[in-house]
Amino acid sequence: MTRQDGKRAAEAKRDTAPPPGPIDVVDGIPDRQAGSPRWKLVVLAGIFLAWLAFLLYCQLAGSPPK
Repeated sequence: MTRQDGKRAAEAKRDTAPPPGPIDVVDGIPDRQAGSPRWKLVVLAGIFLAWLAFLLYCQLAGSPPK
């Protein structure tokens, strides 16, 4: 088997192989969920509110008594 024969065999094999089909395609984007899970938004909102509470605590704790 020569190098030329190997090249021809590889080209013939590559041409005859069918392309793989798409998996779970939604709106043309593969493997995408229909909607974002609500728990991610709840976690982000909780982190934001905790940060605001911390900033408010720092503001109140750092101010001198009146």
